[in-house]
Amino acid sequence: MKYPSLLLSLVCLAFVKPAVSDTAASSGASGPEASTPSATLKARSRRAFDPDQFRRMPSPFRLSFLGGAGLYIGEKNFENDNQNLTGISGNILLAYGQNSISFETGATFLNAPYAAGSKDENGTHRALVNVQYVGVPLIIKYNYIERPLASFFVKVGAIPVMVVRQSNREVILKDGRSNPVVLPKNDVLAVAGFGGTSELTNTTAFVVDFTAFYGTTPSDANSHVQGLTGSLGLSFEL
Repeated sequence: MKYPSLLLSLVCLAFVKPAVSDTAASSGASGPEASTPSATLKARSRRAFDPDQFRRMPSPFRLSFLGGAGLYIGEKNFENDNQNLTGISGNILLAYGQNSISFETGATFLNAPYAAGSKDENGTHRALVNVQYVGVPLIIKYNYIERPLASFFVKVGAIPVMVVRQSNREVILKDGRSNPVVLPKNDVLAVAGFGGTSELTNTTAFVVDFTAFYGTTPSDANSHVQGLTGSLGLSFEL
């Protein structure tokens, strides 16, 4: 009975020793230390906590803050001569996506001139009214470069908006009378644009954005708010 037990021990030793030697070799140990249990545990610990295995993946969510100015397309022959065709815009945007397609929503503020008017027995009298909108953008972006911190993109979508304030509520007619301005209280802006991002830090990017928009609901002067905005801002990985 003694010989079979001895033979079994030799077989086990033959299989176990190469595994220990391979572990020691991969850990860079040599000499008597390479085959000790402590060397084996150290090698396994190094493999378990390899930083390459736990490298952080970029988040699919980004938060952006943008602000800029706009140039708006007006109509000719307004009753008033003070035609200010510039405005401002601001956006807080949340984007989702890591590949070529991303989705964006948030909050938009738009201060824009609007060709509004009123009607009486002499016809339609038009005037340029400064209108402030708030809305929720619903945007799809196509990123030509699939990197959230450095990319070039094009976008399309819509922004449902509502009027929160307008600069005046009446049109002064040529004969000195005044009529109330009629504006749509709600509108949907069709938008399209392009832009790009440039990496500042590992989680922050500089954003440039150009957006053209067109209001789908006309005023009673049969005009639509429309124009082009240019914005700058920062984007942060969440």
